[in-house]
Amino acid sequence: MTFESDFAPKLVELARNRIPPAPTVTNKDGEESLLLKTTIKAVSELHIGLLTECLELVDLNLSEYYTSIEGPDWKVDKLQEMKEDGLVYCMFHSSLTGKPVAFFSFMVTIEEGENVVYLFEIHVSPKWQNAKLGTRLLEYVSDITRSLSCGFPDIAGIMLTVFPENRALGWYFKNGFTFASHSPRDKTLRFGKVLKPDYYLLFKNVDPR
Repeated sequence: MTFESDFAPKLVELARNRIPPAPTVTNKDGEESLLLKTTIKAVSELHIGLLTECLELVDLNLSEYYTSIEGPDWKVDKLQEMKEDGLVYCMFHSSLTGKPVAFFSFMVTIEEGENVVYLFEIHVSPKWQNAKLGTRLLEYVSDITRSLSCGFPDIAGIMLTVFPENRALGWYFKNGFTFASHSPRDKTLRFGKVLKPDYYLLFKNVDPR
């Protein structure tokens, strides 16, 4: 057992208590609504088929970024990373097709000597982006973190990694994230050229209720 895997059952319990089993999402024009089916499992209990479905959403949203950094075979290593011990997956499938619409994965871990809820992945199918589903998923993570903080006050907040070119970067800032103190940052070179790192680390403090 690891520190992270010790917390996985608690995270699963909190998530199941706070995330509706059948939420509804409506597109930005209000013309189409979809009933979702929620599945919440620790990675140790997750069937490879469900994990592969999550990887397909990552591919849809971030393939360009991963390919530029890690090469065309990035999905092989990414799938192994997504199996990391201690992760909990919250998945949302279409009640009509059974296809994944969104998911997020997270764990409790230690970063720079502080206990944090690390949001490993958060993805929404392109068709349902701009429908505020991603914001709702972030609210779920924040709610779980607050509840966890009540019984475990050393939780500092939520941390995540994001590519500098990812258009979601501004969305994270809008939702209360800032650069973590130890995040890689832009460097201004001679003649004003800006060199961006491979990734940023973002942090959000979540006060317990």
